[in-house]
Amino acid sequence: IRADLDKIQTLSNAKAQEALKFQNDVMQAAQKGDKAALDAVVDSMDKYVDSFNDELEALDLKSSEADSIRDKMKESNDLGLDLAEAGVETPPNMEKITELQKKATELQQSLLQEMQTLQTKVTAK
Repeated sequence: IRADLDKIQTLSNAKAQEALKFQNDVMQAAQKGDKAALDAVVDSMDKYVDSFNDELEALDLKSSEADSIRDKMKESNDLGLDLAEAGVETPPNMEKITELQKKATELQQSLLQEMQTLQTKVTAK
């Protein structure tokens, strides 16, 4: 389990900088009211999520626990993209955005709890 967790964390850390850049790009485009720039960022995010999910899928994980975390991470990536896409729609569907935010928050909490439980399990050995 520890080796699997390490693989997931290494990949996540490598992708974290890229994710932060998207957040900054979205904020800048939104502040300028630049719809074309927002659409371009969402297109880039789409490619990033596909790539990240493919890399997650390619990890050779041995434990079902880590596999569950991988699945939730992929789902979280997809939800984040759905949220970004909903946010650039004209006009934005606030009901859809609120629902996606709620799902994303629940998934993040579940993922965090699962990660912490596994970390504790691994550290206890």
